[in-house]
Formats: sequence, C-alpha cells, structure tokens
Amino acid sequence: RDVYKRQGYSFAPGPRYHFGVDKRLPFRALAAGAARMLADPAPLKCVEAAALALLLTAGWPGTDRLALGFRSRCCAAGGDARQGEGVGQEEEERHRHVVLALRDRATGAWAALGASRCPRLLGGVGPGAAGAVAFPSLSALVARYAAGYAAVGHRLDKVRVGSPAPHSLRCARRVSWSCLLYTSPSPRDYCAH
Repeated sequence: RDVYKRQGYSFAPGPRYHFGVDKRLPFRALAAGAARMLADPAPLKCVEAAALALLLTAGWPGTDRLALGFRSRCCAAGGDARQGEGVGQEEEERHRHVVLALRDRATGAWAALGASRCPRLLGGVGPGAAGAVAFPSLSALVARYAAGYAAVGHRLDKVRVGSPAPHSLRCARRVSWSCLLYTSPSPRDYCAH
C-alpha cells in the first residue's frame, strides 16, 4: 500500500490501459511488465494494479497470493446510489473488477491489494485504506466487497477465485486468474435494498 501511495498510483479513468496486461502471459512476463509500472508511475486499471501487487508481494514468505475477480451489474433500484460513484450509468451494464487477495499462512488472516475507480468498493481493503485491515477468512473479505458493491447500487453476479500465484520471478507458469467460480443463485443476493 505504501508503494502505491509513494508512487502516486490511482485508478485510470476511461477505457484505455496505460500498460496493458495480458493475463495469459507467464508469471515472469507479468512481473517484467509490473517492473515497468514501477519505473513509470501512471494511473492504473484494476488488472494492472493486481499485476503490480503480484510483483511487490513476490518475495513475501508465508503468504499465499491469489486473484479475486468480481462481475457485477447495476441494480434496477440503485439509481441514486450510483450517482457520482463512477461505477456505471446503465441498468444492465456489466462491470468487472480484480484484486490480489493475500493470506498470511501463520495467522490465516486475509487482506487485498488493488485499485478501483470507486473508493467505496475498496471498503478499507485496498491501498487507499487508512490502515491494514485483516479478515478471518476469504469469505469475510468477499463479503466486505459485496457490501461495497451493494452500497453503490450493484449486485455481484460472479466471484472468481484464482489458485495461489508463484513467488519466483523466474517462474514460467501462468497465474491462475480463475480457479473457482461462484455464481449468485438469485439476482437479489447482493442487491442494495
């Protein structure tokens, strides 16, 4: 989080990527791209921030790191909640977001690193948070994000969980961005009422 702040990273508005991250690349290629982000700080999209977080946490022993992806839709009744949030304008517009979830093997505590165009989605778990926030389980971390989505008038349709990412910067294995998929059984599950 301190590196994000010190380098002046923020969310990049608009459809363009400054660095372009190809999630199909091996981990060593993602790490090389993230190293370029360190050399040339610029606003980041969430997938670029997740790749940067993978690089910054690669040497953390005792830490499991995995991608946590979300797909949401604006709720029909969430018109007022969306105003000014930058999250969406159309009722059925889909939104995707990804962060890097971290688990401390010693304590079992979870946290996340990432960037979002909507600070309320970070909910105290991202680089803009006031202090380190730990959750007792991955489901508690996901619940915090679900509450953040509901607060801005969105419902989660899907949550994707990747498998643990490698720590070696020379690893030729690809990062698994989606290993498990949770699909909301009801459109009302995460809808703000």
